[in-house]
Amino acid sequence: IPEAGKLRTDAILSMQGSCSGFVGNGSIPSLSINLDIPESHLSHKDVARDLNIKLSASASTDASGKTGLRINDLKASTEGLDFSIKGGSEDILAEDPLLDIDGRLSAHIGQLAALMPGREDLKAEGSISAELDGSIRLSQMSIYNFAQADLNGFILCDSLNLDSPADTVSIKINDMDIRLGPESKTSRRDSSQTFRLIAVNGTIAKADAAYKDILSFSGKEIDLAAKNSAEAFSNKDTTRIHPLGGHLNAKSLSLKDAAGLSLSLD
Repeated sequence: IPEAGKLRTDAILSMQGSCSGFVGNGSIPSLSINLDIPESHLSHKDVARDLNIKLSASASTDASGKTGLRINDLKASTEGLDFSIKGGSEDILAEDPLLDIDGRLSAHIGQLAALMPGREDLKAEGSISAELDGSIRLSQMSIYNFAQADLNGFILCDSLNLDSPADTVSIKINDMDIRLGPESKTSRRDSSQTFRLIAVNGTIAKADAAYKDILSFSGKEIDLAAKNSAEAFSNKDTTRIHPLGGHLNAKSLSLKDAAGLSLSLD
């Protein structure tokens, strides 16, 4: 891997393991492994700033055969970026494992763009922050079952201005607030039944985007939402279509393409 030769680090990896128990009568020894990288620096020859990293992870098995995998702490930071995540599963090899996650991200786009080698033409400014907490099963990682997950999160952007002449892409966003979280809905078929859903709700004060001369978009005071219909969970028939519902409101919307197609809402 050519790029690997450009990397330098002072990271020291330490690993500890243990094994206890016996084999037989349906039992296997319990194993545990701990992996740690204390706060360290990672540098790339073509990037001006170092990346600070830290990792603590573990894996284990018990006498019943359950295999646990966990990231206790993973952090990465540099000028303009702070990222952290932890999570895992107590039985990662189960038929439908439950995964928990706790993630944080804060990024200053202008500072990050300045670190990109060979992209002096790229103009960027603004900041983004995001969080995601909760748990989700493997079977829920689909558009049909995602609403049954237990997740909360958000993406916030006070302003974003990105202009890349080389890619002929231009993006401007003001005051974006996207939220992910649970909602409780009453069935329209049976008012005695309520269903817990996951909904995505968001607002954007102003947005403008363009790609070459092919497509352009602009909008003001955008309000959007998407969620599964409550009736999707009214029985256990997994062959049913799981309908999605939502809305899109705006003070104004405009979409144009190179062929002359134009859609607008005022």
